[in-house]
Amino acid sequence: MSSIPLTDMGTAEQGSQTDSSYVYGPDAFFSMYLEKTEEEDTRMVETWKTDADGTLVFTGLFSAAVATCIGISIQDLKPNPQDTSAIHLGNIYQLLADPNRTHISIPSTLSTPPPFSPPKYIVWVNALWFLSFSVSLTCALLATLLQRWARRYLRITRLPYRPHRRARIRAFFFEGIHKLHLPWVVEALPTLLHLSLFLFFAGLGLYLHNINHTIFVVVLSWAGVCITAYAIITLMPILRHNSPYYAPLSSSAWCLVNGLLYVIFRFSRAIISLILDHQNVTQPHDWETTSYKKFSDGMDKTAEQTAQEENLLQRLDLDILSWMFKTLDEDHEWERCFVGLASACSSRVMHPRRIFVESERERLKNALMGWAERTLSSNLVSEEIKERRINIYINTAIDTTVLQPSDLIHEVLHGKLGGFLSFVAFGLSAQIWLQDYDPLTTFLAECAIAATIARVQRWKCPGAWSHLVLSSQLDLSLPEGYVEYGDSALLANLISIVGQMRLNHSRLHQGFDLYAQDVIRGTLQLVCKFDAWQTLPELQYRFCDLWNELVDTAQNGKYGRTRQFSIMILKNIRKVMIELCKGEDAPLTGQMNSIITSGDDDSVLEVPSSYSKCQTRAAPSFPLPPMLPSSYPTRTVLTASPTPYDPREAQHNMQSSMSSFTPPPPSLPVSTIVAPTSVQYTGAFSRDDALPPKLPG
Repeated sequence: MSSIPLTDMGTAEQGSQTDSSYVYGPDAFFSMYLEKTEEEDTRMVETWKTDADGTLVFTGLFSAAVATCIGISIQDLKPNPQDTSAIHLGNIYQLLADPNRTHISIPSTLSTPPPFSPPKYIVWVNALWFLSFSVSLTCALLATLLQRWARRYLRITRLPYRPHRRARIRAFFFEGIHKLHLPWVVEALPTLLHLSLFLFFAGLGLYLHNINHTIFVVVLSWAGVCITAYAIITLMPILRHNSPYYAPLSSSAWCLVNGLLYVIFRFSRAIISLILDHQNVTQPHDWETTSYKKFSDGMDKTAEQTAQEENLLQRLDLDILSWMFKTLDEDHEWERCFVGLASACSSRVMHPRRIFVESERERLKNALMGWAERTLSSNLVSEEIKERRINIYINTAIDTTVLQPSDLIHEVLHGKLGGFLSFVAFGLSAQIWLQDYDPLTTFLAECAIAATIARVQRWKCPGAWSHLVLSSQLDLSLPEGYVEYGDSALLANLISIVGQMRLNHSRLHQGFDLYAQDVIRGTLQLVCKFDAWQTLPELQYRFCDLWNELVDTAQNGKYGRTRQFSIMILKNIRKVMIELCKGEDAPLTGQMNSIITSGDDDSVLEVPSSYSKCQTRAAPSFPLPPMLPSSYPTRTVLTASPTPYDPREAQHNMQSSMSSFTPPPPSLPVSTIVAPTSVQYTGAFSRDDALPPKLPG
């Protein structure tokens, strides 16, 4: 589907700035390599530092807890001095307890301290806790070393050398990182931490089992819950690829599970092939291929590929869209969102008919409508930004299929977006819809162009308005130079669009009646707002001829449908005819008394006999346009081959002309304009000579 080219909020300017920063010469290739790798290196080193910092914090707290427990349990590994003292005190008591004994003798019944042997459970408890403490300290040492390795890598790879030398140094050390398996060391840190934690819990359970059974059961229950949860977290990425839960052993479990499945499937295929002796059994099954691919790609890459599967794209894109709708607030944020959304849909990164189901389509339509209404009603938004946002609205509505071109035009001509008609950008957009669309859409686009030509305040942007008139595919039949005389161009615009309405009415049938009636009325009301008395005589006579044809059809038409259509047009353009018939010197005369005093809702306007034909003389030739008074704003007159429209130059001309603008004197009647006759025109303007310009971004 065609769309209008967008300049995304300064993208072109950013691109030009980027172009100027390019490096040319022998180091250009290496400079690009360094730019691409700098972000990757920074991200990798930041990951290392974050893991190391977390490890140091955890090991500090955990080592303190383990050391406290070791200080209690280590006492049971050596003899207790109090037990030895108790034995000797018992012997002394035995000697002194018999008062009949006259001499001191050492009886053979005295006890001696038994040889010390610590309980086996105490030995295991201390072995587990000391091992846990040692592993924890090892993790702290590795974390400290990892921080130093990260700083050294950045320092060496970013030395102030020429780009080619820096690039080779970076490639050399990056090769060493992967060949020496430094990423494995980084992954080993949390694994060792978890190992030390498991060793501590094992020693704690064994210790409590021999101290108090009740405490042992309570602690063992909690430890069982933690171990079960840890096992689930470890296996969760295997079961659900988008799981945020992950453990250091998850990667190992992933390789173990998928490798084991691959071996089982391949062994089963070999056994079945030997038993059945079928050739087709030798082909690997999908399960076997999938398990091998998962094993070789790894856990992270498999999750990335799962996110791009066709059956998930619609749901994921809808989630993205819903999140954006919930978080966006400012209009400039909506602008950026709509630009990106239109670009994604037009490039088929997102498929609009698949993404925007009915509920989301209505939601997006309301968001677009509210954003456009706020833009048009705001006095703080400049005209340039409004014109840019109109382009963005049109592209987003069409590319996302929220609105079809016909619906969009109807919304502008007969809905809440009537402010679009005040901007040339909308008329230039409608020119694209004149091709490759159904006849009804083409007709509505013609109405939109005509309404924009009539609605745009041409004294604010004379260059852009003239370009719109000249580049439009409406047959205005104006020679060069007359475009600057806006009222003549507007009368030619009215004659042209009425002709298109009559032509399309004869071609389109039911769809035209049901859909386009409101558009026709709204268009005619807009294109009739000009000073008809200050137009060229030739155009006045052409309008008079058109009026007579419509009156004749309304009164003598063969089909009732055609008669009603002609009456509707006469009713809406009668004010132009009334204006032309005023005054004694009016070039057109006629009996218009029946409609001059009638209001828009007067039933007399529905009666064909209320309209009468005009009595015209021979049409004069085009006079040469007179010079504009010096008090008029300066305007650029387009020739038969106009130069491309420059929005910056037009904006500058508009500002400079409006700064010195004073209201013009009262207009003179056309009959008083005397033009020299010595100047001849060398050619007429062709509508194919001007193309729609690139709209300002």
